This record gives sequence, C-alpha cells and structure tokens, in this order.
Amino acid sequence: MRVGSQNEAEVTEIIMVRNYRIGRFYFDPIGLHVEPGTTVRWTCRANGLSALAFHPDHDNHELRIPEG
Repeated sequence: MRVGSQNEAEVTEIIMVRNYRIGRFYFDPIGLHVEPGTTVRWTCRANGLSALAFHPDHDNHELRIPEG
C-alpha cells in the first residue's frame, strides 16, 4: 500500500493486532510506503503491545527513523 499526504491533517493508521489463538501479533496493513510529510498513527487494540520510535529525543536512542 502506498500513501501520500496532500494535506498535513491527513493521517495513516497502522493497527497492531494480536491473535490470541496462536499467540502472535501483526500489523494491519502489513506493508506500507508513506511519502515524506505523511503522519502515521500506530493504534494498539490489545494489552501488552506497544510501538516505539527510535529517536535521540526519546531517552537518547539511536536514530532509526528515515529523514522526511
């Protein structure tokens, strides 16, 4: 899936889903390409899952977010 943002207020949502039956989680959509300037919202619908942005502003983590 490819998403581009023409409007800064546009938000693309990625949902973290947990399959309790098999004990695994996945992201929906599974793959996503976003254009620079697109806002991505990570939504978790299950307990015990989280998403983390690796950035020096967050506890001095190594930068793992592409520019743009």
